[in-house]
Amino acid sequence: FRFCVLLQLRQRWAGREHSFDDIFQMVTFQELLDFLNTSTQDPVYRGRSIGIYPELKMPGYYESKGLNPAQMLLDILGQYGYPSVDRPVRIQSFEPAVLKIFHDLISKRSDLFSRPLLTQMLLADPGQPTGYNLTLLSGIATYANAIAPEKKLVITETSIDHARPTIRVSDLVHDAHAVGLAVHPWTLHSEWSSLLAAYDSDPLKEYLAFYKAGVDGVFTDFPDAAFASRVSFLDALVIGNLQGKIDQLQHGGGGAGGDDDDPSDDPGSSLGSFLRSILVVTAVVSIGVSVYVVLRRRRRGRYGYQILSSDAENRQLRELLIPRDGEG
Repeated sequence: FRFCVLLQLRQRWAGREHSFDDIFQMVTFQELLDFLNTSTQDPVYRGRSIGIYPELKMPGYYESKGLNPAQMLLDILGQYGYPSVDRPVRIQSFEPAVLKIFHDLISKRSDLFSRPLLTQMLLADPGQPTGYNLTLLSGIATYANAIAPEKKLVITETSIDHARPTIRVSDLVHDAHAVGLAVHPWTLHSEWSSLLAAYDSDPLKEYLAFYKAGVDGVFTDFPDAAFASRVSFLDALVIGNLQGKIDQLQHGGGGAGGDDDDPSDDPGSSLGSFLRSILVVTAVVSIGVSVYVVLRRRRRGRYGYQILSSDAENRQLRELLIPRDGEG
């Protein structure tokens, strides 16, 4: 179709809302960037980091037609100031070749914040008898920062002797983290027909299962469900952390490290950890929904939970939620 005759939008899922079918036209990528650029000037959104996660579909086809989709995407992102400290970008694709082109192009940039992160998308059938083993993941890590696997690569369902179905978590998240790759599975839906029987038609149970599996983020059509389950998940972590700190205080402290690092030698150290845990509750409940959900980020070889919001909140949450060296 010609650019000037854009398709009318229509909901493709039969069980979802159809009252808006054929009312709106397809939005171009430039129109989306224009909208985001205007929104960030609104006082309601000012100070918040709004990230984008574009996918390049069939870039090899367009390259065969003489186009350079990788450079075209980088050019239009640059026109709108992406990526930067407060405008993060992740680029995803199923085709390794285009991601390698991106890797070569952005590796020349001296400013690390001007480099978009790259995500290799993965189908459930890798075309390899060994699946996505450490060797394949290590190869992906040479040009990408993350993988976006089809969700059944992370969690499947199993039933023995017709017993109640249970979920089985694969080694993919563990193996990907071992080679430095984040994991963002796709796509989590709220319709019961998309859920495993083990979730009892409750979409929040699916989100919690993936969060507990250690994923770093999720793709979803229902950010409200992703956010609600994320709050429940983080609340549980905070409560557990609080209980641990209370137990430490009741028993006179105690912690990792040698005698010089023992919090029991310094009452203020245990109290400081305890107060940091309390402050997490305030920080968590004050944060709204982000464009995409990111739960964890690597820092000095350790993992901690994080929520994308304003830069100030990011820094505060990193200090509150990510264990410092020598802390449990």
